[in-house]
Amino acid sequence: MYVPTNFSQAFAQIQHHSFLEKLLKPLGQWLDGIEVHNPQLALWLCKIIPNQCPFARDIQLFGQTLFHIPPLCKLNPL
Repeated sequence: MYVPTNFSQAFAQIQHHSFLEKLLKPLGQWLDGIEVHNPQLALWLCKIIPNQCPFARDIQLFGQTLFHIPPLCKLNPL
């Protein structure tokens, strides 16, 4: 895991994280608004959106964080 060594690197990492959160927030709100009346739809949604965070990653190149993939569990409406 990448640990920033100075304030500007830490700030850049926070900006990347907040940008992706802002990008994914409408999707999370849309999922929160879904009324599920069909057990098959509920099962499908639970299968495609993990309840744990196996995918949260910092993508780095030469020690610099290019972007952060947020945990998909934040999108899970359960």
